[in-house]
Amino acid sequence: MKITISFLCGLLLGVSYFLFPFKHESTTVERALAQIIYQKLDRYQKDIDLDSVLALVKNYAEVQLPFVSEDELYEPILEVDEKHAVEESLASQRKAEEYLASLQLNSKVRAVIPNRVLFEVLEEGRGEPIAGDEPVRVYFKEYSMDGKLIKDAIKPFAIPLSQTIRGFQMGMAGARVGERRKLYVHPEYGFGKMGRKSPNKLLIYEVTIVEKIK
Repeated sequence: MKITISFLCGLLLGVSYFLFPFKHESTTVERALAQIIYQKLDRYQKDIDLDSVLALVKNYAEVQLPFVSEDELYEPILEVDEKHAVEESLASQRKAEEYLASLQLNSKVRAVIPNRVLFEVLEEGRGEPIAGDEPVRVYFKEYSMDGKLIKDAIKPFAIPLSQTIRGFQMGMAGARVGERRKLYVHPEYGFGKMGRKSPNKLLIYEVTIVEKIK
C-alpha cells in the first residue's frame, strides 16, 4: 500500500503506540525516535510499504528477530540511494536547462554559450575590462533558481579567475571594474554531477568587480 507523505507522517508519529500500546502519552524519547524514523523513511516513501515496515518493527521488538550483518542490511538501501541519486541528477539538469532556455527570451540576458553560460549586466562598469583568467577583487552573492539568497560575501575578497569553474571565467570575461553582473551557469560548465550540495545544479552568481589585482 503506497501512501502520501502527510499520512505517512501521521502514522509514524504514532509508531510508539504500536510498540507500547499501554502508554497513554508518548515520552520525549519516543517522539524523538518517531521523528528520526519519519525523516529516515521520508526519502524512501515511493519504495516501501509502511504496513510492512511497522509490522517488522513490532516483530523485532516482540519476537527478537535475528539481525543480519551490516553489509546485508545496507546493500538494498544503497541500491535505492543510487537510483535516487541518478533520478535527482537528471531532474536537476532538466530544471537547469528549462530555466536557462526561459532566460534567453529576456532581451537583457546575453549568451556566452547559448543555453549554457549566460549573463546579465545589472550595473555598468567604467573601469578597465578584465580577462577571464585575471585575479580580481569582488563582491559575491549566490542565488537559487527561485531567487533565494544562498550566500552573501559582505566584504570583497580576492579571487583568481583562472582557478574558478569554466562558466565563471567565461561569464566574467570582458566585464569592467565597477560592473555588477549576474551569471547563469549550466552544471556542465560548473560542478556537474560532483556538485558539493546537489548534483547537476544550476549556478547563479551576482558579482561586482571592485578592482583588478596587479
